[in-house]
Amino acid sequence: MPYCPDCGHIHPAGAAAPEAEAEAIAAEEAAGAAESVAQTVSSADVEIARINAERDVQLAKIERGIASEAIEAETAVDAAKAEILDDVLAPPEPEPVQVVPVDPPADPGPEEEPPPVLDDAPEPEKKGSGNPWW
Repeated sequence: MPYCPDCGHIHPAGAAAPEAEAEAIAAEEAAGAAESVAQTVSSADVEIARINAERDVQLAKIERGIASEAIEAETAVDAAKAEILDDVLAPPEPEPVQVVPVDPPADPGPEEEPPPVLDDAPEPEKKGSGNPWW
């Protein structure tokens, strides 16, 4: 069995054309290689997509849990604020206080007379006109 000088493959004796056979073998090898590369790439892409989907699901679960806890906390805070506002805006009614009427005195008594005004008060001395600075 001779080796092909172009491709280096073994060709059976009496083969039709070594170049045509070499091209067919090369085409088969290229197709097989491309197929295996395509399978490897597609299986890797599928695996990456599956991992990303699982990650997205886990993140959604975490976010849902965080969001629900945050909503519960906000609800509790809002309820506390509402109670405080109710207490401030509507204080309890004060206890009624009994009003005791005070009786006015029966006899007002004699009224005191104001002291008399004295008209004989001495008048102050008049100073002469002059320079007030001296």
